[in-house]
Amino acid sequence: MGHIGSRHSGATPTILVQGIGAMGGVAAARLLLAGLNPTLVAGSQKNAEALNARGVTLISGDETTRVPARAFARVQDIPPAERFDIVLLFTKAGVVEGAATETLPRLHVDSVVLGMQNGVIEPTIARIVGEDRVVASICNWAATMREMGVYEHTVQTLTVLGEFSGQITPRLHALEAVISHIAPVQLSPNILGAQWSKLAMNCTVTSLGAVAGSPLSDILTTHEGRAVFLAVYLEVLKVAQAAGIRIEKLVLEPFVPVEGSPEEIEAWLDEALVVYGKSKPSILQDLERGRRTEIDFIVGHVVRTADEVNIEAPLCAAITRMIHECERGERSWCLGNIAELAAIVRENQSLV
Repeated sequence: MGHIGSRHSGATPTILVQGIGAMGGVAAARLLLAGLNPTLVAGSQKNAEALNARGVTLISGDETTRVPARAFARVQDIPPAERFDIVLLFTKAGVVEGAATETLPRLHVDSVVLGMQNGVIEPTIARIVGEDRVVASICNWAATMREMGVYEHTVQTLTVLGEFSGQITPRLHALEAVISHIAPVQLSPNILGAQWSKLAMNCTVTSLGAVAGSPLSDILTTHEGRAVFLAVYLEVLKVAQAAGIRIEKLVLEPFVPVEGSPEEIEAWLDEALVVYGKSKPSILQDLERGRRTEIDFIVGHVVRTADEVNIEAPLCAAITRMIHECERGERSWCLGNIAELAAIVRENQSLV
């Protein structure tokens, strides 16, 4: 876990950004504006040609900036001799295995790969490129793609980076210097706990919003919806605790609400409503577009972990099943699904 690209000590690291959607587009734009000249993989010849012809445009607040870019449709189209010190995978979690496989021949022995998706995808990447090459990350910032090549940085908050060893290594500091051009960086000695903190919010905000077909404001304004949100959140915390994971604070303070007063619990739910109430969940957007969702890397990861530690996670299992049924066209995403989850809560009183 030494310096990144240590054979080129003092040189600017070579960077590959794979996946130029909203988040990848903003990352590419900010790295280009910083003079780091990343190579971009756009996923199709049409997209690559658009980026090469028009460059990348970044909208941030009232400022709009355009910068030239170098893009390819696929990793295989990049000149064969080129290798990369840092690879940022902004592809959807469901295709990250293929993305990592394509990238593997372009790595040095001391290259580093970051998965910049929702959910826990590092084990998948590590199986392909090797654990020593993987650093974990959490993107707490947000972006919108207006059209191919035009990106808006909508929420400018932290990126969290960490080694699974818990050490703050030289390569983490080297990555911090690069990633801080995209968003402020926090180095974490407990990246797994930070990931599960975000996972808990993804399992509630993103996943419940998807099965309901509604923003969180339509869920947390009902007694039934608040009970389901709380029960799902508690279920994720229970699984983390059983797996020996210590949850870290991110946006909302993770705690076991049953240890608080009813007033504290209601205030915590109200805070979730304020922070996330108007956001349209990314999983819902995928369902509406007929795309495969990232549910197996979010709620599905909780279910797999629960199986590994021999405990039950009935709500997370139900949400995972519901989303897959929605993907197959066997279920509608609607508020009636929240009622179905509420019935599971009532059947399992230990969940609340």
